[in-house]
Amino acid sequence: MHSIAGEWIVFMCLSIYIVFGCLKNGIWDRKFKANGKTNVILSLVSSLAYAAIFSISSYIKYDSLMGSVATGVIMFISVFVLTLLALTVTMKLYQKKIAKLETQCDE
Repeated sequence: MHSIAGEWIVFMCLSIYIVFGCLKNGIWDRKFKANGKTNVILSLVSSLAYAAIFSISSYIKYDSLMGSVATGVIMFISVFVLTLLALTVTMKLYQKKIAKLETQCDE
């Protein structure tokens, strides 16, 4: 774990920089619209993947079906809420920036 800590820190710093850079310039995505439906779908997909990985990992480590199901449910709820919250906040910031850019273009 210590061998990849430096790369992980650099990766996270660059990811944060890219998110704020895109929000600053009013860039969201070419395919996905910035709306609540997209946020819920993306949150569901990411939380299902995360829950499946942790459930399987828990089952392999501890050989307990109920424990792995509980782990999956807890991870699903946690990741869903956090992802939905993060996407909603960034969507609001994006929409605010787009409105500001459009009023600047009109003037």
